[in-house]
Amino acid sequence: MAWSSGYRNVMIESDSSSVITLLSMNGIAIRECHLISRIRIWIQKDWTVSFRHTFREDNTVADWLANFLLDDQEQPDKRVWWDPPPGVYFLLFADLASVCRPREVVCSS
Repeated sequence: MAWSSGYRNVMIESDSSSVITLLSMNGIAIRECHLISRIRIWIQKDWTVSFRHTFREDNTVADWLANFLLDDQEQPDKRVWWDPPPGVYFLLFADLASVCRPREVVCSS
C-alpha cells in the first residue's frame, strides 16, 4: 500500500528482532518462509526501506490491528481505514498523552 500511494522512503518497525535480522540480511542461505520471501521482493523495489526494532509495549496499535484482522473473517487480506477503528482510539489517546506502559518481561527461575 505504501508503494502504490507513492511513498519511496519507508521505515518498518517490528517488535521481532529476529524478523528484522532476516529482512536486513542479503542472500541468506537458509530456506525462508513464503512471507519473508514476498517481503524481500518488495524491499528490492526502487525505494528506501529501513528497519527499526521497537518493544511490543510501544507497538500496541499495530498489535491491536493485527489481532483484529486475524479475527476478521469478512476481509482477511486487506482493509483500508480512512479513520481509526473505534477499538484503537483509547490506545491512540494514551500514546498522545505519553502514558507510560510497563515493560512485560518474563523471568524463569
